[in-house]
Amino acid sequence: MSREIVALGAHLLAGVALACASPVAGAQGLFDVEEPTSRVGSGAWSLGFHASRGEGTFTDDGEVFAAGDVDTRALILGLDYRFAERWSLAAHVPFVRRRNQGFLSHNPALLRPPRPGVPVVDDGDWHGGLQDLSLVVHYDWIDDAMRVRPFVGISIPTRDYPFFGNSAIGTRLVKGKLGVEVVRPIGLSDFYWRAQYAYEVIERSYEGVNTNAHLGELELGWFAARGLRLRAFATERDGKGLGGDADYGRRTN
Repeated sequence: MSREIVALGAHLLAGVALACASPVAGAQGLFDVEEPTSRVGSGAWSLGFHASRGEGTFTDDGEVFAAGDVDTRALILGLDYRFAERWSLAAHVPFVRRRNQGFLSHNPALLRPPRPGVPVVDDGDWHGGLQDLSLVVHYDWIDDAMRVRPFVGISIPTRDYPFFGNSAIGTRLVKGKLGVEVVRPIGLSDFYWRAQYAYEVIERSYEGVNTNAHLGELELGWFAARGLRLRAFATERDGKGLGGDADYGRRTN
């Protein structure tokens, strides 16, 4: 497991009219900017940028092993659409680039048995491409000064990308998640905080290995200007990993 520092991101937001709904005329407050309209049939698209750096790897006893650094950059295209009074759909697809720098790398030729046909991505260079399509349905359970939204989602790989290595852009597995999100503005300012918890169920592609995980996220956001949101956030993932090259050898897809 890699240790990531707090990541920084920015999102450009724009309203769009769907299903013959009228365009968004203007923001009425924090949540109108985050989700431009509450009218059924309307939504918003966004373009986000993410940057993070993973430093080292956790050992089985929780110590950090200085195995190298992993840099991640991503552009995320998103669309949020309200299809009912309290129900909305969020769709996101990222273009991800990753680079591993350090002496601990994954070489398919060293596996037992060797995998000469598997691409080597831990070569110190950047590798990238489209990752997974994410679809999440939110329900506005509490929609007041503090917003509480349960959600359910699924993530599906967009293509047959390499998944073996620290520089791999993803795991190439289908994932489902169930969770809740809490968002609250900070006073009368343009700042807000957001907390999210989810339980993630991951496709069983390794025999007898359950890699399901608990996910947590904390975020501090600032609506710096109309259509521009800046975010600083920290994420936590708690789940069982994989050990040994035999785990890779049992992959079924």
